[in-house]
Amino acid sequence: HQFEFVLNELSRRLRRVYNQVFASIGISYQQAAALIFLDRYGSQSQNELADRMELGKAAVAALLDRMVEAGFVRRTISKEDGRVRIVHLTPAARRILQRINARGEEIGLSAREDI
Repeated sequence: HQFEFVLNELSRRLRRVYNQVFASIGISYQQAAALIFLDRYGSQSQNELADRMELGKAAVAALLDRMVEAGFVRRTISKEDGRVRIVHLTPAARRILQRINARGEEIGLSAREDI
């Protein structure tokens, strides 16, 4: 049981570090996660993104509203189903992804330093 507690505590602390680091570049942890999933898996529906992020559909819709405002993503209507919104990265997202990846690598190196 202690192993699981330690993993949970480590995860909580890493999230705090990521939140602080990403805030310094003007993006939230959840926004960064959404961009990373979009970069990794390509354009996808809001529902697919919600499933990947393990968040509710309404929470992801609100998150994407803020990301559209910030210019990181754009949404289009699916050609197959007009009720479905497809989320795409923008050039601004590609630029900030470079910073996210660089800072994430720094955090990872620092976290593994004494292991």
